Amino acid sequence: MSNKAYAGMIGATDAFDDWNGSRLYSEFVIQARRDKGTFEKGILNDRAEKAASEALRWLGIPGIRYLDGNSRSDGKGSYNYVIFDANDIEIIKENDKPVDK
Repeated sequence: MSNKAYAGMIGATDAFDDWNGSRLYSEFVIQARRDKGTFEKGILNDRAEKAASEALRWLGIPGIRYLDGNSRSDGKGSYNYVIFDANDIEIIKENDKPVDK
């Protein structure tokens, strides 16, 4: 799906090509709160984040990656990940140590 199509889903009118994943997610959350029928009928504000995650997953985006708290000020470093469906990943290490399967 093109950036223009994504933008159209949430009623965006600005330069969508410059958006990053965080902005896209935030716009989906805002839209879910504004238009209760966008993602599911009768959505409540406290469910907007879940609806945004489900919408992104439906669009083929399996999760998001963002700089961790110690790395944000530098703009580089280590990352945190949010995966929308646990079936999409297999954890093989945790804190650089192998995880028993």
